[in-house]
Amino acid sequence: MRDPQLRRNRLSVGQALAAAGAVLSLVFVGLEVRQNTKAIRGTTYQAVAEANTDWLAMLALEPELLDLTRRWTAGDTTFTAEERGRIYVLQLHFWRTIENAHYQYLQGNLPEDVVRRWIPPDMFGNPILARWWSGARDRFTPAFVGYVEAVATEADRP
Repeated sequence: MRDPQLRRNRLSVGQALAAAGAVLSLVFVGLEVRQNTKAIRGTTYQAVAEANTDWLAMLALEPELLDLTRRWTAGDTTFTAEERGRIYVLQLHFWRTIENAHYQYLQGNLPEDVVRRWIPPDMFGNPILARWWSGARDRFTPAFVGYVEAVATEADRP
């Protein structure tokens, strides 16, 4: 006959080992999730930086687009219908990039300052940009529109 005490001890040791294994597995999973989160955030930040760089490169490599953007931001209103269309698309491209950055911020993948610094501090003080935004704001998500308008109208914006 087997000793019941010995059987209980073996069972206790087995349960302790199983519990320790479960705890170690959870620690491992936690570390993997943390590492994956860092990787996602790094990739997201890189993608947003590349989108900004692509925008700037496009303007630098296309003197006509750079000139249109310069004239538009300076308040020029003497554009042909074709130029107005190009400006609209350029601005839509720019703001879609910011909208994506805002979404990534909401998902916890970007710090807020990355999104904030893309929004022009004088956005509603610039009549050209303010007019463009009022005509295009319905093309964006309500969350993004609310965020842009709140940030752009903050009196204490640095």
